[in-house]
Amino acid sequence: MHTPFHLKYRPSKIADLIGQPLIQTTLGNAIKGNKIANAYLLEGGRGTGKTSTARILAKSLNCLNHDTPTVSPCGICSNCKTIESGNSLDVFEMDAASNNGVDDIRKMIESAQLSKMQARYRVFLLDECHFVSKSGQAALLKTLEEPPAGVVFLLCTTDPEKLSEPIISRCLHLRFGRIGAADIAKRLAEIAKIEKIDISLSAVQAIAALSKGGMRDALQTLEQLTSLGKRIEPDDVRTMFKQASSDQLVKLVQGILSGDVGLLMMESHNLIEQGLDPLAILHDLLAIYRDLYVLDLCGREGSKAAIPLISGIERSFLEKLLPYGSHEQIEAGLRGLQKSESELHYSPNPAIWLEICLLRLASSGVF
Repeated sequence: MHTPFHLKYRPSKIADLIGQPLIQTTLGNAIKGNKIANAYLLEGGRGTGKTSTARILAKSLNCLNHDTPTVSPCGICSNCKTIESGNSLDVFEMDAASNNGVDDIRKMIESAQLSKMQARYRVFLLDECHFVSKSGQAALLKTLEEPPAGVVFLLCTTDPEKLSEPIISRCLHLRFGRIGAADIAKRLAEIAKIEKIDISLSAVQAIAALSKGGMRDALQTLEQLTSLGKRIEPDDVRTMFKQASSDQLVKLVQGILSGDVGLLMMESHNLIEQGLDPLAILHDLLAIYRDLYVLDLCGREGSKAAIPLISGIERSFLEKLLPYGSHEQIEAGLRGLQKSESELHYSPNPAIWLEICLLRLASSGVF
């Protein structure tokens, strides 16, 4: 039976977490020192490792091949296997998106009073906990403050603003940041090698950049791209994300910087006709202008050092665009694109506003 990449390559111990060094240190020291909190709040964007970390912690607390909690659960004992499969009698996992009423929370609280079956700790993992109703949060409050002995609550959320302050104050707060593109790209390259996926380094970096800090989204994209049955290149990734191709974006910027209104209108019209989001096109242009601005500064100083680029366009192509515009024009373009973002975002016809933005840039570069 096929196992999706995001499940197959899910981290199995704290050391496997990617891009969350503070979380690794905090939980690792707590486990080694046997200083386990009654309740943890795991907050962060989607795909940053919250639920995976909660399951790892549950296994770390209850691995049978260790006499005490461990940072390296074996993954093969009955506790580790049942926790991983979601069948443990001592680890209760509930999706608050669909079980968020006060009665659902009361059932969980009642279950927390029961004796442990096979584990050292009973663990209650409440995923998407911000969906719990106000009355449900009120019912949970006292139990979080004084849970029964040997019980740990793990609350995962992408939106902590919807949780009451008393709930937050009773938890040890773990904040998961977006995973860096370099960390995602490194992990994707490792998995591509294991799975024998033919993919260019630039495509791996494009997936990492467009996944917005979420490892799960990156893995799902990589797996989906394997169905193409050919070598995966950056433009395949951009097509998957409904983004303009590198060649289209380069031509668009060339038209802007050179003042070639005909080329500019033709390329922008083609992009809109492909069903691409005008705001996404503007964001791509903003990233290219940022890269051009940095490269222009480095070029004027005679620097050939490697610098971080965010547009996904190869440096050689960007450098060929520089002669078309002055430093002042590029700087003015950055300001103009930033200003146009709100116009596109709130406009009932963003395609027209995108064209107006591009024409302004091409005519003077100054807003």
